[in-house]
Amino acid sequence: MKKLFWGLLLALPLLLVAPATHAFSVEARDNYQLPTAEIHDGNLYAAAGIINIDGEIDGDLIAAAQTLTVDGKIDGDLIAATQNLTINGEVTGSVRVVTEVANINGLVGRNVNALASTISLSPKSEIGSDFLVFGAWGNFNGLVNDSLYGSLAQATINGKVGRDVSLNLESDYENSNLFIGPDAVIGGNLNYTARKEASIENPEAIYGNTNYRLQEDKKPNWGNRVMEGFFQLAALTLIGVILLTLRKKSFVRLSATMEKKPWQTPLIGLLVLIGAPIIIFFLFFTVIGIPLALILLALYLVLVVIAAIYPAYHLGLMLGNGLNKKAVNPFLALILGLLVLVILSSIPWVGGFIAFVFVLFGLGALSLEIKENLNH
Repeated sequence: MKKLFWGLLLALPLLLVAPATHAFSVEARDNYQLPTAEIHDGNLYAAAGIINIDGEIDGDLIAAAQTLTVDGKIDGDLIAATQNLTINGEVTGSVRVVTEVANINGLVGRNVNALASTISLSPKSEIGSDFLVFGAWGNFNGLVNDSLYGSLAQATINGKVGRDVSLNLESDYENSNLFIGPDAVIGGNLNYTARKEASIENPEAIYGNTNYRLQEDKKPNWGNRVMEGFFQLAALTLIGVILLTLRKKSFVRLSATMEKKPWQTPLIGLLVLIGAPIIIFFLFFTVIGIPLALILLALYLVLVVIAAIYPAYHLGLMLGNGLNKKAVNPFLALILGLLVLVILSSIPWVGGFIAFVFVLFGLGALSLEIKENLNH
């Protein structure tokens, strides 16, 4: 899971600068409905308490809502953050969603990537390609044309999967297990990790091999820790080098801020870390504030992710200048500081606290920098 996180972190810059290739419109209101007979030309960006798509969108739908229902057609991708998602109609592209509950009763032309507490495919549903899921409970009664894979606490498959099923059911949940129903058909291999063997009512419906791996009690593994450290260092170094190349003067100013205000900086960072989510939460309850809340949430997440890079750079400068009479190269200082950060954060018991302190210093310095820029 940590490797997945750092892999996603490596992809973060690409996600943040994803281009818009179609015409688009923005809707922000209490409720939004696209009527049955209406065709929306281009991408639709919508933020509302309730969103109902009864008509057709000739483009992508990017949405934030408490409840999102698609009864019509989306000729593109669906990207959403919502509490409840229901797809009764058709999405010709891919579905990428973060939600509490997802119910898919219609057609998805390509892939589904879902982070959901509960996700269900009805017998009428069809997924054109792969289904990737991370969550707690999954019920798959429809058709997945290619592979089903991901991580769940409990899963039930009583539909058809065209290729492999690869699921990780490692969980502390006592009843965690995999259930393969009488109507299930798996066209490839069944690979799963769980605390006990799956309940399979019709083994002959699995056309490939069944590979079961017993969930093991997690024990310290220095090899895994080294690999996790490598992923962390690679991800942070890549982002740090990009930032240092583009914003070298900011690194100099932030380093000076941490040196001049060693107590004020982490305190401001703590206030921002706690206060920003509270402000964003209340903004979501106002119609005008929803777009601003989405922007602030994205900015907050980015700042938290990159915050530790700046104090690591400052530490690298101090260490480099202490070891060498000449001024250390900024990029070498960055790599040295990040290496120390990764090593310190890997120490049992205290590593998490050390990483937390780095984040506080970085958030505080970034906040003071933003404030300074706004004043000018």
